[in-house]
Amino acid sequence: MRRLGCSVRVALVAVMTFVPDVAFAQTTTSSTSTSTSTTTSTPASTTTTLANPCTGQSCTDEPPGVVLSTPTAQIEADKGSYCWRRPADPTGFCVALAVAPGYKPPILVVTEGELVTVRFTAPVPGNPQQVSFASSGALTPLTATNPTSFRVDLAPGIYESVSLLTRWLQGEVPYAFGLDIRRAATPAVVSDPRPIALTG
Repeated sequence: MRRLGCSVRVALVAVMTFVPDVAFAQTTTSSTSTSTSTTTSTPASTTTTLANPCTGQSCTDEPPGVVLSTPTAQIEADKGSYCWRRPADPTGFCVALAVAPGYKPPILVVTEGELVTVRFTAPVPGNPQQVSFASSGALTPLTATNPTSFRVDLAPGIYESVSLLTRWLQGEVPYAFGLDIRRAATPAVVSDPRPIALTG
């Protein structure tokens, strides 16, 4: 994973609580991230085990990376804090990322209205279940495929706090990046140099 500026990555391992739709529950404080597991009371003669969602599925030990590109530029976005469960461990683990002051995400230079291709890179556990583009509090759902894409419909300027929010069979992963949106060039008007004959 490529990081620009001074960033600090702190891994905090935790046990996650799973519900049928593969979401996870996580409790966060100002400096640490923990999760709590819940159990259901059962007769003494029986035991409760978590079903492994990776059984018979294409699962990976780590979340995929993501590359954003246009015909003229390409960057690799930074992973944010995430929770993930490995094929051999259905309880999963969480990674919390602490970013130092002065950190800036990778910036993709684009033109307003340009199409940006989003490609998830190895290891890739099949297609994502959900992908959304987040900017200025607005969430735009994208087609949940690999690759997918979005069109830049923001005003020209530099945006350092945009992200992709993804949900996979194994967990949820955000990706941080920035956009430097340039104004589209106005086509030049070419005059006809030929003389115009006036009649009448």
